[in-house]
Amino acid sequence: YVRKTAALAIAKLWSAMDEEERADPALGGALAEPLATLLNDRAMSVLGAAVAAHQEVFPTSWAMLHAPFRRLCGALIDLDEWAQVVVLTALTRYARANLCPEDADVALLRRCSAPLLRCKNEAVVLAALSLLVHTTAEFSAAQPASN
Repeated sequence: YVRKTAALAIAKLWSAMDEEERADPALGGALAEPLATLLNDRAMSVLGAAVAAHQEVFPTSWAMLHAPFRRLCGALIDLDEWAQVVVLTALTRYARANLCPEDADVALLRRCSAPLLRCKNEAVVLAALSLLVHTTAEFSAAQPASN
C-alpha cells in the first residue's frame, strides 16, 4: 500500500509543479528512478499506480516501459479494473510507438488483452478493443508514418 501511494504521490507532485520546475532535468531524474523501481514492483496494486504516474510524468519515455512490458502484459488479467484501463491505454501507446504489428511482443499483448473483452466494466472492454484494433497490421498500414 505504501508503494502504491508513493507512485500516486509522484504523479500528484508532478501535477502540482509549474512549467519551470518541470523543465529541471535534475528533478526529472529524481522522479524517474523511484518510478522505474515501482514499474518493476511485483504487487499488482502498485503496477496500476506506477503506470498511471508514468503516463502523467513521462508519457513518451518508452524506455521505462520496455523492461516491464512482458510482465505488464501477463499481469493485465490480475489488475483491478481501474489499473486495467490505465495499463491497456499505456501499452497501446507503447506498442504503436515501438513495435510492428507482426512482432511477437504485439502477439503476446493481444493474447493477454483478449480475455478482457469479457469484462463487466465497459471502460476495460473499450480499452481492450482499442488496443486490439490499434495493434492490427491493417490499422497500422492505414495510418500515417508519424503515428
